[in-house]
Amino acid sequence: MQKIESYIKQPIVSVDRSLTVVEAQLHMQARKVSSLLITAFQEYVGILTESDIDRKVLAKGLDPKDTLISSVMTRSVFSVDRFTSVEKAGEFMRQKGIGHLAVTSEGHVVGVISFKDLAASYAQAFPALR
Repeated sequence: MQKIESYIKQPIVSVDRSLTVVEAQLHMQARKVSSLLITAFQEYVGILTESDIDRKVLAKGLDPKDTLISSVMTRSVFSVDRFTSVEKAGEFMRQKGIGHLAVTSEGHVVGVISFKDLAASYAQAFPALR
């Protein structure tokens, strides 16, 4: 049974909550990630995903240049321990209806995985499913 930590592909990308949505999008594009952990006073206080931007900014007609990420980020950062099986992590994400999951070690975030990361890994492992 594979552990979820093996699905972490990139280092954590985080930004301060005081940035605008446009600034956050530039960070996402530069690092080729679909989410950012949001910090305040060097602690994680939320997560901003592409989906958050679509649903909470663009769909509502807000201006991404003037909208602070603190006003649209998801404040709950769901996590699992790095030794959690990929199957359990995927089921947890499905149950919570989330696309991104923090991975922790001894209570500290060590990475973030997305549902897309899991799907891509399954597709590689089982080429007949493509």
